[in-house]
Amino acid sequence: DRLAEAVKQRQEAVLEALAADLGKPPVEAWFELVAVRQEIQLARKHLRRWMSPRKVPVPASLLPGKAEVIREPLGCVLVIGPWNYPFSLTIQPLVSALAAGNTAVLKPSEHAPATSALIAELIAAHEADPDTQENIVARSMHASDIADLLAWDHVNVCSDGSGRGAHPRGRGAFPRVLARYVREEGVLTLEEAIHRMTWRAAQHVGLHDRGLLAVGAPADLVLFDPETVEDRATFDEPWRYSVGIEGVWVNGTRVLDAGAMTGQRPGRVLRR
Repeated sequence: DRLAEAVKQRQEAVLEALAADLGKPPVEAWFELVAVRQEIQLARKHLRRWMSPRKVPVPASLLPGKAEVIREPLGCVLVIGPWNYPFSLTIQPLVSALAAGNTAVLKPSEHAPATSALIAELIAAHEADPDTQENIVARSMHASDIADLLAWDHVNVCSDGSGRGAHPRGRGAFPRVLARYVREEGVLTLEEAIHRMTWRAAQHVGLHDRGLLAVGAPADLVLFDPETVEDRATFDEPWRYSVGIEGVWVNGTRVLDAGAMTGQRPGRVLRR
């Protein structure tokens, strides 16, 4: 409630900050506020159900015993804000993290200084509540920051980029980690990087049958050469494909073969 009120009181300032940083007109900027409000409303509506223990079946040998899953916070959640939606895509994950009982560290985008300053002001006001546990990291992102963050035990390697988008992360996020932070700089071992891209990421979002190689598990696989895999996409040419990837399988069906798409589309929406 305090966060919702803080956002409501600063909505005009949010619109001004987005205009200053990105030149967004009021109508477009307004959708960032709407997205944050909807996230807060969603958490309010479902929080009691999310917190409730979930009964699960037990083997016949354990009857008449009962079992249930009790969800617990992960601990501390790091939120790194993007440049293109610097307000909504920083505050929305914060809402979810707090609703789950976690503490949170925010790193707003250095490319949106006015919005970053506003978020710092908003969080400072919200921290007036002695029970609130939030912090904000306002320094600019550098390569050394990324290396430090990747070494943190709770970091997942993921991307919200699209292959049709104008940002190089859409076609280069994972190869960038494998090439730069594994092969070249040694920030992570190959095994650690793959673990953060697969099993750990799946566990953190509640997809317990994904991200591992096991009998009966969905066969989502990537065949790559660790000596040559590398991203080639840039801001000027974000459509360039990465190299060193020989094959990709989704749900056991090959969708990439020797660098060419097979035309198969076996993917499906994953629900928790």
